[in-house]
Amino acid sequence: MITHSESRSVRSLRPILVILGWMAFAIAAGYYLVQAIEMRFLTPGQMGSSLWNRQAWFYLHLGFALPSLLIGPFQFSARLRFAKSGLHRRLGQSYVICATVSALSALTLAITSEYPMDRPALTLLAALWLFFTLSGYVCARRRDFTAHRLFMIRSYAAVIAFVVLRLFVEAPIGRLLSFITNPDALEAVETWMAVAVVVLGTELVFSWIPQMRGRTVIPARSP
Repeated sequence: MITHSESRSVRSLRPILVILGWMAFAIAAGYYLVQAIEMRFLTPGQMGSSLWNRQAWFYLHLGFALPSLLIGPFQFSARLRFAKSGLHRRLGQSYVICATVSALSALTLAITSEYPMDRPALTLLAALWLFFTLSGYVCARRRDFTAHRLFMIRSYAAVIAFVVLRLFVEAPIGRLLSFITNPDALEAVETWMAVAVVVLGTELVFSWIPQMRGRTVIPARSP
């Protein structure tokens, strides 16, 4: 049985764990960014034959995805949300614009990907990112802040999924799938796994488990 002092100790560790979690994600996101720039922007033949043959979409996707990555963590700060609600709204509006443009460009890139077996998973991920972002904005406009926050958590999870996807490809996940001998099929499976882990993991933590416990993680409080 957990005592009161043990419970307080666990709660006191939570901010530290949150900070460590964001630091780990920042490192992973930085690694993903470096890899993406090296692969797409510095490797000849990876950008498309002309500005409007995929090149512009890569610039749009990267240029607007980076602000989305940076803004997201601040939006989950309860202190910022309630102490400086105006700043929270402005950052949120900026996030919606950046995420929408980046998701639309990602959708275009996914549909026209040079790796046909990756197209379904990448298209689904980009479409979910767009849907979650716009749904969160609509919910905020009608002041349904519980639904708004859940959709924005899902939206940022979609951003994280692109980072996790790169980690899945780089990590030795293939050893667990050694029975798949086709490299293209292996990469497609890794892509689906990354999407499933992030999307379903987010639903498990923020929706399914709280519902089973008869409560909600995100309180319905107006910023």
